Amino acid sequence: PASTTARGRCGSTSSAATARSSRSTGRVLMPIPKPTGFTGADPYKITFQIGHEKFHVPWLYVINRKSSEVPLIDFHLKYTGNDLLGVTAKVVDMPHHFVELHPDIKKNFWDPQNWPKYVLVSYTWEEQSEIDVTAGFYVLFGSGLVLSFILAIYVLQSSQDKLTRFVREAVSDSSLPEGGVAKVE
Repeated sequence: PASTTARGRCGSTSSAATARSSRSTGRVLMPIPKPTGFTGADPYKITFQIGHEKFHVPWLYVINRKSSEVPLIDFHLKYTGNDLLGVTAKVVDMPHHFVELHPDIKKNFWDPQNWPKYVLVSYTWEEQSEIDVTAGFYVLFGSGLVLSFILAIYVLQSSQDKLTRFVREAVSDSSLPEGGVAKVE
């Protein structure tokens, strides 16, 4: 089987972290050369090494892959800041609207004499947030609630004598007769 290895270099720019992940997509047309001795009967497969060889994408079948449609390699790359977290890739059929827009793509791709072949590579960058704002608000709110409860208990305990005197005075004031003079025994 014919095979080739492509080495990719990933670079990303960090943006302000938010609670949600952000996505950006792109497409590139990648030429694949004709291997020496390739007859067309063998499958043509390709693999990628991404992020200074940190991530290895398994072999992807491009030619003779159980489909008569033009292949599209779909990458999904996850990152945070400047760190690449993961890569997934799969070969899918090129969407029909691409083929309808460029009708010669299918003819040129399956022509055994036309080399190099061009494969459309679609990639999606997904930024994983470094800071989870929602979880931060929950922690902040929960901490404030617990701290308020502890502070209320402390205030009540430290002024127990004053509260007792206040309650006694309030009860004795409310038990005064209508004339306003209390009888002392």
